[in-house]
Amino acid sequence: MANEKLSPAALRTKAEPKRAAIYARVSTGDQHLETQLLDLREMAKQRGYEVAHEYTDVISGARVKRPCLDQLLADARRHRFDIVLVAAFDRVARSVRHFLEVLDELAHLGIEFVSLRENIDTGGPLGRAISRDRRCDCRA
Repeated sequence: MANEKLSPAALRTKAEPKRAAIYARVSTGDQHLETQLLDLREMAKQRGYEVAHEYTDVISGARVKRPCLDQLLADARRHRFDIVLVAAFDRVARSVRHFLEVLDELAHLGIEFVSLRENIDTGGPLGRAISRDRRCDCRA
C-alpha cells in the first residue's frame, strides 16, 4: 500500500543486523546487573543483533520515572534501535499498567520487544498479537 508507513526496522536491508537496545535493572546496589547483561548480550549475539546501547538502572521497579528507562524511551522515539531486549518483564516495570504503556509505546514506534525469561518476542506472530492495541469499548 502506498500510504502505509514503514518502520525504520522495515526499511533496513536484510544484510544489516537489527540494532538492539539492552535494558537491565536491579533494585539495590548490592545486586548485580552483570548477570542480566551477560545473558542479554549472548541472546543478541545468537540472534545476530548489533547491540546499539545498554541501559542500566539501579532503582526500584515500582518507580515509573527511571533515568535509563526514560533515556531508552527517548532514544526509541529517535529510532536509534530496532528492538529492546530485557531479562524479564519485571525489569521494565512492577506495575502491569506501566509495563503495558512502555510496550504500547515501543509497538507504536515499530520497535520490537523481547523478554528472555517469558520467551516473548513481539516480532513474531504471537508477539504481534500480544502487543496489539488492547483498548476496547466493553460497556455492558
